[in-house]
Amino acid sequence: MKTISDSEKVISSNGKSNGSVKIVKSKKINWEYSKSVEDSKHIKLKDQYDLFIGGKWIKTKKYFSTVNPATEEVIARVAYASDDDVTKAVKMAKNAYDKTWSKMPPERKIKIYFQNSQDHSGKKPVNLLS
Repeated sequence: MKTISDSEKVISSNGKSNGSVKIVKSKKINWEYSKSVEDSKHIKLKDQYDLFIGGKWIKTKKYFSTVNPATEEVIARVAYASDDDVTKAVKMAKNAYDKTWSKMPPERKIKIYFQNSQDHSGKKPVNLLS
């Protein structure tokens, strides 16, 4: 019995599954893949991320690790928001909505969404409170 290597394929001699086979050599194909969205090699990530509340980066007492499920590698450490942090963030977000966001023209909102979606360098996001 012949062992079939990775560079060989088994093909039925008549294209149907009748038990007869023909062993043929196949060319090795080198696949070139585009970068996937999940691949972090093209994104510059910081080691740690704080909370962003009221237009300011806030350090917390507690952080947790985010893990790539495919490799189990730690991607970054992310701030854990306490109940007080969440309450403060909701209050500040409501204030920003009432005073600024609700009165802003849609064109300006689109620009802000776009600017914040493009920024992966750790720079400060657009602040609506200033």
